[in-house]
Amino acid sequence: MVGSSLFIAFIKEKSPVFFLVAAVTSTILLFSPQRLIANIGATQFVEKYREFIGFVFIFSIVFLFVHLCLFVFQKILTSFHRSSNDKKRREYIDNLTELEILYLLPYVVGETTITFSMMDGVRGGLEAKDIIYRAANVGSKIEGFAYNIQPWALDYLRRHPETYERHVGKVTNWDDLKRIYKNGFPWEKRWV
Repeated sequence: MVGSSLFIAFIKEKSPVFFLVAAVTSTILLFSPQRLIANIGATQFVEKYREFIGFVFIFSIVFLFVHLCLFVFQKILTSFHRSSNDKKRREYIDNLTELEILYLLPYVVGETTITFSMMDGVRGGLEAKDIIYRAANVGSKIEGFAYNIQPWALDYLRRHPETYERHVGKVTNWDDLKRIYKNGFPWEKRWV
């Protein structure tokens, strides 16, 4: 029982490189011509431990094969999840309301941080959709907390201006924002 748990712990700690070395070594010892085995002085070792070398060969090959299969499966799964997440993100951005767009426009023209109230539901929705994130843990419930836009969201908005132009028209600079926010920022008016 103790021996098997030590064996399992040994396998978990060893990297595939160890098993690759074992596979190559056992392959050489089992399948090389007798002359080569004699030249390296391993004839007696191979004759005495052929069964053990065979076990090492089979075990290491199977281990490497399973490890490769798991690696490929994990890459496929990661790619699938990334594709699924990207699709979900695009849907979030494409279906933003006009008010949500108004919250994001300063980021589009270069603002890096905006302070939002913790009680602001629009902010909460944007954060839940992973479009913005709280940039600092220092803030207050009254003054608010600093929020930045996720890089993927900013990149998407900049590459697809039609996402927000359908609500507010063309936005390229702060002058355009002044026209849109002539009565102040919507997140400030909601909590004054």
